[in-house]
Amino acid sequence: AHEVLFECWPRLQEWKDWVSDDLRLHHRVEAEARAWSAAGHDPNHLWSHERLVPVYEMFERLGLDRNTLDEPAKSFVRPEAERLQQELEQEATSHYRRAAIGDRLAQFGDPREGVGLDAEDVPQIAWFPVPAGEVRLEDNAGSQHVPAFSIARYPVSWCQYRAFLKAEDGYRDKRWWENIDHEPAPGEQYRPIDNHPAEDVSWYDAIAFCGWLSVRLGYEVRLPNEFEWQQAATMGDPDRVFPWGPDWEEDHCNSNESHLGRTTAVGMYPQGAAGGGPEGALDMAGNVWEWCLNRYDDPNDEQIDNSGDSRVVRGGSWFNSQLSCRVARRYYRYYPDGRYVGIGFRLLRPPS
Repeated sequence: AHEVLFECWPRLQEWKDWVSDDLRLHHRVEAEARAWSAAGHDPNHLWSHERLVPVYEMFERLGLDRNTLDEPAKSFVRPEAERLQQELEQEATSHYRRAAIGDRLAQFGDPREGVGLDAEDVPQIAWFPVPAGEVRLEDNAGSQHVPAFSIARYPVSWCQYRAFLKAEDGYRDKRWWENIDHEPAPGEQYRPIDNHPAEDVSWYDAIAFCGWLSVRLGYEVRLPNEFEWQQAATMGDPDRVFPWGPDWEEDHCNSNESHLGRTTAVGMYPQGAAGGGPEGALDMAGNVWEWCLNRYDDPNDEQIDNSGDSRVVRGGSWFNSQLSCRVARRYYRYYPDGRYVGIGFRLLRPPS
């Protein structure tokens, strides 16, 4: 009777074949996990993101929660992105490996909050609070009380900036260019990888992006002035020489000392977080210089216009030495229409 039922009910046969395939894959995962454990948990034996996606789909069809699996299967099917991010937390991870991890995350879609776009292709920003404080610029350039605000965890990424370039109401919309110069075409991204920082961006470009994103998000975002930038880089500690502390640490950022000769994905150096803890912004030293709102010659002047007066960049880049990575370093100045492969920008959210 069972055989006749299978022969006369094609849909039942399809269900049987479907479940059989899933069960075979489940058994294979368990066998591979045991072999991986027996081999001393060699990371080279773990499956890639692409091989794990069908496994996750199988779990869903069978009603299984991978987080409740027994070991070693539970660890074996851990997402590759989680494994890579854990590797970034290890200070022994080399500059070259960090660069490779960033590129690998981009290959299958970097899942980190604040790096990409939301479901409506609007840049998703991860905000971190920065305390109020008194900030003094080097060389007696001025001092200012800075109220509390929020800073973006990462510089604006290439995929986030590209959303502005591609949007119908984005780069081509004249609304964002009031009182500032608008070049017919944007700059060329030197490394067009989604999770790398946007680069070759002028100060005018960054101002226009902020106007566009403010409308998209429904609240104001803008460039930080250099007092605010320095406060975010120190997290309120005026004695901090570098974002992470008083002493230079070569493995804490992507500067000229890394010998990479290029940008990395944003956030590849969590040990270099501002304030020396996990709550601070990343990449405030190295990777790309970051535009600030104010004029160089008058740090208190934040007027947005096309006068051509030079503006401030802070933080150093991949081709600068440790000297440029100091949080107080304000040596460099660039004209607002200048586009360079080592300059990007970061967003600030004022208090409501």
